[in-house]
Amino acid sequence: ELLLKRKTIETKIIVTNQQRRNVLLSVKETVNNAIKYSKAQQISIVATFKNNNLCFKITDNGIGFDTIKKYSGNGLKNIQYRIKEMGGEITIKSSINNGSTFEFCITIT
Repeated sequence: ELLLKRKTIETKIIVTNQQRRNVLLSVKETVNNAIKYSKAQQISIVATFKNNNLCFKITDNGIGFDTIKKYSGNGLKNIQYRIKEMGGEITIKSSINNGSTFEFCITIT
């Protein structure tokens, strides 16, 4: 089951093609990982724009993972690289049997 909640507030912001690409791929990779590995029943994506910061919070109620462990795939590394490439910050919180939360923000000037 995929539960999506959306509030419609029209805000026009201008992002570069590179920002758009990196944000899209980061969100896509995070959701893909949740679907493929976490066994989650719910995934939540919340986007906010405040004080020129575009922020995303993606959570799932899946099996979680060890954030300290090094993984062989490139998914997590790519997400972190893309956000940092835009000057953003990312926080990944997860623990076994408690799901995962990915939060990242980039400044839009």
